[in-house]
Amino acid sequence: MTHHNDKEHLILNKRQTSWLIAAILALMAVSFLVGYFWGQHTALDKFIEDTQERRFGDHIYSAMYTRYDDNQTDDTEAESTDADDDDQETEQSEPIIKPATIYYAQLIGYKASQKKEAERFIGALKKQGIEAFLRERSSRSKRGRTIIWYQVITGQYADLNTLQKVKNTIEKQYKLHDIKIVEEKNA
Repeated sequence: MTHHNDKEHLILNKRQTSWLIAAILALMAVSFLVGYFWGQHTALDKFIEDTQERRFGDHIYSAMYTRYDDNQTDDTEAESTDADDDDQETEQSEPIIKPATIYYAQLIGYKASQKKEAERFIGALKKQGIEAFLRERSSRSKRGRTIIWYQVITGQYADLNTLQKVKNTIEKQYKLHDIKIVEEKNA
């Protein structure tokens, strides 16, 4: 004759069974939601990363484009400056002697949305006695969009060594690198 001990069997009444099923369903719902939002988070991270790569690519492309575009823009500006100077010469009786070569430095570029920051930077330079100007530039992205941005440049210098000293001061104080010195020949 076999004798069964009640301690060996698990007996659940209806209420305990309901609670157990509810707990299992709640656990499954929580694990589904965690998985769903984890997947959404991963998808969002991938989207952000892709967007940043495209923005970085556009930024590099526009930077490269502007380096090639500098010569064309500088020639156009030199012509307009010459026309302005010609107007001044007719008003003044003294002839103005222009140096054969002038130099200026391209300091830093700002997005169109950062124009106020660029103007503050120019103000800081002017407080130090460094002449600086804001030049509006435009470039094209790989996708053909026109990008407007601002470039801070120094005033024009007849002496390259003087400009080099100014450039070194700005690099040290503002921790800027790759400042490009542009040389323009006067005709």
